Amino acid sequence: MDNFGLYVILTRPAIGHVAAAEIAVRRGVRMLQLREKGMPDGELLRIAREVRTVTRGTATRFIINDRPDIAVLCDADGVHVGQDDLPITEVRRIVGDRMIVGLSTHSVVQAT
Repeated sequence: MDNFGLYVILTRPAIGHVAAAEIAVRRGVRMLQLREKGMPDGELLRIAREVRTVTRGTATRFIINDRPDIAVLCDADGVHVGQDDLPITEVRRIVGDRMIVGLSTHSVVQAT
């Protein structure tokens, strides 16, 4: 994916996760990331599944932040992890080869 356009990150949107996801899909957003640090697991999974229902079958790719387990359980398109999260090799063991895996970088050294 060379040009993914606008990348939207959802963190406690005032209008709710589903409504925000619906707008993103209608507007042609190509990447939508659910980023809810500190949310209880059950609530995060419920919201992830609801958002996935909105994005499934659309051009909007759904990414879960930090949680490869939740990404698998909701059948997301990918997972994004930070430098202090699980290593990419371990994330790949959880999500397999079909899922997008992103990594936060803060320097050229981290990006290589």
